[in-house]
Order: sequence, then structure tokens, then C-alpha cells
Amino acid sequence: MKRRRVWICVLPVLVLVLGGWWFLLQLKVGEVIPSRVFRSPQLSAERLRRVIRTHDIGIVVNLRGTGRGKTWYGEELAVCAEEGVDHHTVTFDMDGPPPRHKVVELVDLLESTQRPILFHCLRGVDRSGWAAALAVLADGGSLDEGLAQLSPMSGHFCRRSTCPQHRFFASYEEFLNGEGIANSAGLFRFWVDEVYCPDAYDASLEFVSPPPSDATSGTEIELAVRVRNRGRVAWRMGPEAVRLGARGVGPFLEAPENAVEIFRIRGAEIRDLGRSAGGLGHVSPGSERLLTMTLRTPEEPGLYVIQVDMVHEFVHWFSEMGRPGPMWFLTVEDEVNGSETTEGMISGWLPARRAAGLDPVEALSCPGRTRCARRTPEVRPRTRVPE
Repeated sequence: MKRRRVWICVLPVLVLVLGGWWFLLQLKVGEVIPSRVFRSPQLSAERLRRVIRTHDIGIVVNLRGTGRGKTWYGEELAVCAEEGVDHHTVTFDMDGPPPRHKVVELVDLLESTQRPILFHCLRGVDRSGWAAALAVLADGGSLDEGLAQLSPMSGHFCRRSTCPQHRFFASYEEFLNGEGIANSAGLFRFWVDEVYCPDAYDASLEFVSPPPSDATSGTEIELAVRVRNRGRVAWRMGPEAVRLGARGVGPFLEAPENAVEIFRIRGAEIRDLGRSAGGLGHVSPGSERLLTMTLRTPEEPGLYVIQVDMVHEFVHWFSEMGRPGPMWFLTVEDEVNGSETTEGMISGWLPARRAAGLDPVEALSCPGRTRCARRTPEVRPRTRVPE
């Protein structure tokens, strides 16, 4: 009885203390890497301005989503513009693994800025904690130092074995243990660029024969693609599971600079051009399957970017989470007018690549500011782990 009375007295005090700690934690601007990387919850316009001036912030990274039409988002953009600070929005779902291209984007931001960077989400706990841990590893800190940013002491409560953010770092830890080495900034960069991919979406696709670069509108193109499951999760194939698909964007007046990102823009007008038939059963990790499909070309003539990719129906295209599927430029000609309809639409880009003996499909795998330069043997070898 006496013990019960003690708990009755202590429990309300404990709840108040923990509640106060939790409340104060969500008001805190935390220094992740001294004078370089900071994390915070959503700040008011005036407090954001003070933080920018106090810490000489050069980049604000919003991890909450676009927030278009919402007061906080408009105020945040306005303050950053007035203070001469770059503003970036990086969106990802906390209920699943971090998309590969989002991880690359954040590491690129960390490496590109010479001024301090501020990460923020709503409460400054989950997304900001994950980004802070990423920053520590990208700076060469230890895995334990990074995970301290994603711990109960930082406000993040979870079951590590099922938490997607912790599983991301567990994958890196497994890589380190396999190599028998400790983290370094260069090694983490290598892992992000060359190794990391969410297991369920880790695929390689290769055309059996090159796809056509010209076609008539409204016609069918037969494609054969050799697909390999590079992850550790089996794919269940079928109409309501995983299939091979094709999609396209266009028409364009000239070749887009970064075709990969077009397919990742939310709300972009992307045309669904077909799915593979059949293909039931499972594709186990490490195995390959030859898939065929019929692609129907758009009715409107012009220059299109076409992508072939695996798709988990009603969930994700694999490119949204992992590596981009193969892409190529397709010039669609009017059935009546032929090439006259599209004359001048590709501005000599495709013929010039052909004349130079360059592959248009390879060109679209690494357009603009992607990881191509990092894949050259002189800069970052693919065949060995940097020491």
C-alpha cells in the first residue's frame, strides 16, 4: 500500500518533468557539427531570422514537404530571400526507407556549402534527426556519434529493428563490418553513390536489343528487357504486384537537360505507355528474368523521353526509390506528315550524338548534375572500396 502511494505521488511529477523536457526539446536549435550543421523544429519567421544571423546560416533545408499555400512555408521562403540564404525542400516518407536520390541530394548539399546549414522538420526530432546523423557520417564521424542524433535523448523513440531510418544506418554498419573498416567521409560518400539502394527496389535493367529512336505516332514497339534483382527481398510478380512498365514525358522542343529528375517531379504530366504481360511467380534475390512488353507510342508527334522501369503497382516505380531505369529519346512522327512534323524539334542533339558514336540511352542515365563524374575510375573506382 505504501509503495502504491509513493507511485501515485511520483508519477504525476515524472509525467510533468518528461512533458516539460519534450516541450523544451522541440524548441531547441541543436548544433550537430560545431559552427557548420544545425537542426531545429519549425521556427517562426522572426526566430528563423535570428538563427540565420546568429549562426551565419547559408542554407536552410526544409524536410517537411513543399507546404505550398501554407503560411509557415511562405514566411520561411520570404525570410530566406531577405537574408540571402538558399532554401531547399527535400521530401521523403518516414514510413519507408530513404529514397536513394534524396540521400545523394542531402550529401551533395553538405559537401557543396561553405556556410553553415540548418535542417528542420516539424518537431526537429525524426527527419531532422536522421539528416543530422547523415551529416555526422558525411563529415567522417563515427556511427555511434551519428546515431546519437537519432536517439531518445534527441527525442526520437522507435524500435530500431523496424524503424526505416535506423535500418538505413544498419545497412551502412553491415557494409563497414563486411569491409572490416571504420567510417570516413570518403567511404560514406562511396557507399551512398555506389552501394546504397533500398532492398525492395534494387534492380538492374538491360535492353536485349537497343530501342528505336524514331517511331510513328500511335504504333506499337516490342521491348525485351533482362531484369536482375540486386536486393535481398524477393519480388512477387503480377498485375497487382511487381511488373515491368514504360512511361514517357513530352513532347519537347529540345532535349531536356536533366531527364531523370522529370520522372521524380510530383504532379508532372507523365504518360503511362504500357506494362509487361504475364510474369507471375517470384524473382528471388540475385536472380534474373527476361521480360517483354508492348509500348504504344503517343499520338502527338514530337520528342519524348521514354523510361522503362520496374513498378510496384499502387506503391512506387523503382526509380522513385532506387536507381533510375534505362531511358532514351524517342522522336514520334505524324503518320501522315512524317519527319516534316518534327523538323527542328531536337535541335540536332540526337544526330550529333549518333555521329559522335555516343549512346543516347547512356546519355540519359547521367544527365546534368548527377553522379556521372563520380563514377569515372580516376575519381571513384567502382571495383574497390577506398582505403
